[in-house]
Amino acid sequence: KDLGMAVNLDFHYSDTWADPYSQAPPAAWAGKGLSVLKDSVYNYTIGVLEHLKALNLIPEMVQIGNETLPGMLLPEGKIDNNDFSNLAVLLNSGIKAVRDFSQHSTIKPLIILHPANPQDQQWWFNGIEGKGVKDYDIIGISYYEEWTKIKLDPLKTLIGQLKSTFNKKVLIVETNYQWTNASQDGVVYHEQTVLNGFEVSAAGQLAYHKALTQAVIDGGGMGVMVWEPAWISNAQNWGQELIAFFDFTGKALPGLQFMHQPYKF
Repeated sequence: KDLGMAVNLDFHYSDTWADPYSQAPPAAWAGKGLSVLKDSVYNYTIGVLEHLKALNLIPEMVQIGNETLPGMLLPEGKIDNNDFSNLAVLLNSGIKAVRDFSQHSTIKPLIILHPANPQDQQWWFNGIEGKGVKDYDIIGISYYEEWTKIKLDPLKTLIGQLKSTFNKKVLIVETNYQWTNASQDGVVYHEQTVLNGFEVSAAGQLAYHKALTQAVIDGGGMGVMVWEPAWISNAQNWGQELIAFFDFTGKALPGLQFMHQPYKF
C-alpha cells in the first residue's frame, strides 16, 4: 500500500488452506448450521475490513472464498448433486458484508468469486447465478496448464465467453511457471515439464508469463496474478521456491519483468 500497489484480500474461511480438495471450516465454526455460518461469514468479513480500514489498509479487491469449486465451509456449504443453494447463501452473506462496508468507505473493494480451474467456470457460475448470486464484479480463474490441459488459445476464447455470458470482468488470480527443476536442498518436489511450449528456465518463466498476459488481454481479461512469486522457502515441502520470481538467494529473476512489458491492448 505504501508503494501505491493494489491489494487483493483472499478470505479462505478456514484455519488452513482452502482449495478444491480442502474446504474445512475453522475450528470455531465447526458443527454449526447454515444460519450460524451465514452470520459468521458476514460478521467476520465486515470485521476484518473495518479493522483494515482503521489501519488505512483497505483492500481494492476481496475474494469471497478460495478455489471454492466444491463449495465452502463443508459440509454445510457443499454443492450437493448440482444444488448450489447452501453455497449461494454463504457467498451472498460475504458479498453483503463487502457491499455494506463499502457504503462508508472511499475505497470500495471489487468482489471476486474464485471456483478454480478454467474448465469448471461455466458450470459453477451458472450454478450460483441460478441461485441468486449475481452481485459480484470479477470471475477469478486458477490457470495451471499442466493440470487443466487447456492451452493459451482456448483460454483466451474462454475468457471472452465468460465475460460475455456473465457480464463480469475476468481475472487470472493464480498462475505460475518454474524457473528450474533443481532444489536448494537437493530434493525435487515437483518436476515441471515444458508447458505451452516454454522451457523450464529463467528465460522460459518470463516468456510464459508474457504470453499468458497477452492471451488474457486478447481475451478481454483484466489481468494476471501470480502465486506465489516471493516464496523462496521450501519449508512446506511443496517446492514453491521453484516458481518464485527470486532465486534461492533472494535475487530477482527476469520473470519479475513480465509486469513491465509493452503489451498490445
